[in-house]
Amino acid sequence: MTKFAGPTSVSSSHNYLPDNSLPPSLPTDELDYGAIIANIPLPQDLDLSGEVVKVDAFSFESGKVAEISLGSMVRSQDTKEQKVAIKIFRRIHIDRNMLEKTVRDLYDEAREWTRLEHPNVLPFFGIALDLGPSPALIAPFCNSGRIMRYLTDVPNSPQERLAFAFGIAQGLAYLHAQGLVHGNLTTKKVLINDAGFPVICGYGLANVSGQLSENTVISPSARFTAPEYFIDESTQNHAALKTTAGDVYSLSMVILEIISGLRPYHDLHNELSVVLHILPGGRPSRSELDPLLVSDRFWGFLKHLWSHHPALRPDMNRVLLGLQSLSQSGSEKPEGGQAESGPFVFESNAEDSEREEEVSFGVWVSCFSKATLADLARYSASIPGGDKLPRSQRSPFQNR
Repeated sequence: MTKFAGPTSVSSSHNYLPDNSLPPSLPTDELDYGAIIANIPLPQDLDLSGEVVKVDAFSFESGKVAEISLGSMVRSQDTKEQKVAIKIFRRIHIDRNMLEKTVRDLYDEAREWTRLEHPNVLPFFGIALDLGPSPALIAPFCNSGRIMRYLTDVPNSPQERLAFAFGIAQGLAYLHAQGLVHGNLTTKKVLINDAGFPVICGYGLANVSGQLSENTVISPSARFTAPEYFIDESTQNHAALKTTAGDVYSLSMVILEIISGLRPYHDLHNELSVVLHILPGGRPSRSELDPLLVSDRFWGFLKHLWSHHPALRPDMNRVLLGLQSLSQSGSEKPEGGQAESGPFVFESNAEDSEREEEVSFGVWVSCFSKATLADLARYSASIPGGDKLPRSQRSPFQNR
């Protein structure tokens, strides 16, 4: 699990196999996976071996370092069958050391993942060792899939899209409050659960994925990646450690895509062009964006989040307040009949804690029907401990 110390920095008894037990590198099919795993005990409360089976022979999603398959889980203490997603890493078997290190990292971080409880964070069930040539991560299966596909398939209003953005921001604020940095937040890492709410997935895996991917500045998630994460090949400087500020940058791109319906840097057609545009300070273009959806005030808000210098980006508590302010300014009409159009300005840090307790959610929720509010409130109330979360981490739709 990626830990952080302070606002912008992070840090990240098993018996090892004898050094001569396996040569340093072997083809995948020659590594004795069972022997290696046996020497790295999986905590019993995480072990789902024998309780999960694959439903389909082929994966429904395949990425650079992992593939995800549909599965079915029946817990030993329960007879109810549940659909699950099974994530298995590739490239983990290149050599024994990589396999051992990755497995240890997964086990250590998985302990923390199982403790996370938030309406906008995908739960983590555990690990199964009998579904493939590496430990399989088990999480709930979301029938609606990724958020952008959902928004394309299901009719929705700008207010509903803003509510989705707020939910994602709440989930990220919760992760940061738990000492976690996501490290690779994109719209592909946001799913819609069976209750119709956005949930963040893929948290805490940035370091593991980084170990397994090739050393290159070009990444499929480049459009969401903070500039400090790219390796400066001209000076051979290493990419920065994953930080909360980097997550805020990524969130700005997630919000932009959700609200506008267009991916960040929609006018740049390949990731290399995006990287070359970002490094000197370039940011997304407003061309082709609907000004009624992406107003000057909203654009100003995003510009704060994607500041080139990490120290200039707001923390997540201030981001939440900013989104609330935007929702209110979009709903309230001054006497002249025009919505507020002045530049967006974040309040000073010294006032954040008082402002956080004083903010009213009345205007925010006014754009939703009573039926929708009832459903949202019911869902929030169903989350264990949801009513005990700090105000900044609770859903604005939750009863108070």
